[in-house]
Amino acid sequence: MFITERILSEVLREKMVHNCDDLDNAIITITGKDLHELINYVNSFKSKKTIDINEVFEVSCAYFNVDPEKIKSRTRKRTVCLPRQMIQAGIYFVFNIYPSFTKTNIGLITGDRDHTTVCHSENTIKDLCDTDDNFKNTYYDFINFLEQKKLNNNLIDEKS
Repeated sequence: MFITERILSEVLREKMVHNCDDLDNAIITITGKDLHELINYVNSFKSKKTIDINEVFEVSCAYFNVDPEKIKSRTRKRTVCLPRQMIQAGIYFVFNIYPSFTKTNIGLITGDRDHTTVCHSENTIKDLCDTDDNFKNTYYDFINFLEQKKLNNNLIDEKS
């Protein structure tokens, strides 16, 4: 049974939860599990693996054969700027479901840039993909590379 936040709040309001015992009773009524069982059940779905954003950045730089320090630099040379934009857009596209892969964090690891720079990179990459088939193929190859790394757990470390 899938319980939405709205349903849960209505039931709790209806039950007039005032203390932990009332909350525990309301949860048992809704789910058939006590609070501790429910917490263990929810925690069982949490991944025991994490993806390190810095490692994704390093692998992405290696894919384009560009030094990470150059990507982090303020240079606007096309040979550095374009891979940087592809890395920013690609990392966000593939890994945005992970909490640590926000546009702000991606901007920080790619040279202390703002989240709006990552947004601009996404727009630039989209425009280039729309107008240049060779570029589109290159970008999609990079996306496929990141997807394969993610699926093969090559970027994933066990939590301690």
